[in-house]
Parts: sequence; structure tokens; C-alpha cells
Amino acid sequence: MSAKVLAKNDLTHSFEFFMKYKETGKIFFYVSSIAPWCLLITIVSFFIHASIILKRLPSYNNPDPKEMAVYNFYDAIVSKLDAPWGFSIAIWLICLLIFLRPHKIKEYRSALLVSTVGHIGMFILIMTPIGEWYLD
Repeated sequence: MSAKVLAKNDLTHSFEFFMKYKETGKIFFYVSSIAPWCLLITIVSFFIHASIILKRLPSYNNPDPKEMAVYNFYDAIVSKLDAPWGFSIAIWLICLLIFLRPHKIKEYRSALLVSTVGHIGMFILIMTPIGEWYLD
């Protein structure tokens, strides 16, 4: 056999390994959803905390989030999670390509829903006034 055929067989074998274990796919989807959900909760918590302190909703540059006393606490969490969120998007996209086949979507429905809502929620949060204020 040629090297090309052997390489193709190895690739096919590795995909078959993942496809045999549907729990593996669910675990990958759930793990890829940890970072976006933690970021969502942290940024929204910071916004709510700032609103309680200010007794009004913060807006863009009013006040600057970096000038708030609680900023360092929340920023320490967010700064540790922003890079893992970028990696988790890549993992999530790879999982979509490997595990999702039209006839297999029902097997991954809950894991796919949790991860998809987390990633899309983060993109939406960035475009809202909360994200604008935090990224200020």
C-alpha cells in the first residue's frame, strides 16, 4: 500500500474511534462550554455588582470599569478565562465537524445546546451595552 492510502486509513481509524464513543463527544461539547459560561456569569455579575454600588446602571465610560474598586477581583477571573474561551471555540468547531452527523444530532442534543448557547451568548454579550461598558 502507498503512504497516501495508509495515512487515509489512519485518519479514518481515528475518526471511527471517536464515533464509537458517543460519551466522548458529549464530554468534549460540555468541556468546551465551561469557559464561555464562566465568562458570561463573571461579566454579568460584575455589571450587577457595579449597578448595586452605583445605584444605577453603568453605561459606556460612565464610570470607567477600571476605576471601580471591585474591578481587580472580576478582571482577575476574566483575564484568566478569555484565552481559554478562544481555545474552546476551536475545540467546539472541531467537535461539530467530527461528532455531528445529520442522523446523530439527537444523541448530542443537550451537550450541543449547552455549548452553543454559551458561545453565542458570549458573542451577543460583547455587542450589548454590558460588553461595551466592560470592554471600555
